[in-house]
Amino acid sequence: TILEQPNFGDRNVCGDNLIWAFKDGVLTISGTGEMYDAGDYDLWADHRSDITKVVIESGVTTISHWAFTYCTALTDVTIPETVVSIDPLAFSMCTSLKTIVIPDSVTGIGYNAFDGCSSLTSIVISDGVNSIGNHAFAHSGSLSSIDLPDSLTSIGQYAFTGCNTLESINLSGATSFGQYAFSDCYYLKS
Repeated sequence: TILEQPNFGDRNVCGDNLIWAFKDGVLTISGTGEMYDAGDYDLWADHRSDITKVVIESGVTTISHWAFTYCTALTDVTIPETVVSIDPLAFSMCTSLKTIVIPDSVTGIGYNAFDGCSSLTSIVISDGVNSIGNHAFAHSGSLSSIDLPDSLTSIGQYAFTGCNTLESINLSGATSFGQYAFSDCYYLKS
């Protein structure tokens, strides 16, 4: 059941202390605290296919479940150092997203967070991330290499499955690998 999205006058609410605005393809989220679960509220539903850029301002602490799923025109995302978690399915099926920089403040990347981001060519995962969930980057078919941080200890099942252009991975700290974490990575050489 989708809950009615809170709206206070001309302010679109996406968390107890968060608001969002959309203009000229840019979705801006500002305030402090956690985002509401987009699956419960279907946040920015009327704009989902028109979002080309997401600016998450300092103060936001989570990127919620399904926050930007199927934002197929999304190419650019700014994530501040206040974000500590990227929840499951947050950017799933963002087929135009090319690069993502995950700051040091993020400790976990949820399951399917970037699943199906078929144009993703570059991922920067900063030190701080200690776990990557199941299917987190599955089917991100344009990746050629990835450096995983020393802080990373756990990689979930099928985390990079289907990354069929991935040629190299730098694994330095990971100690736990889920089944098939790198399955169907046909060109993986090192």
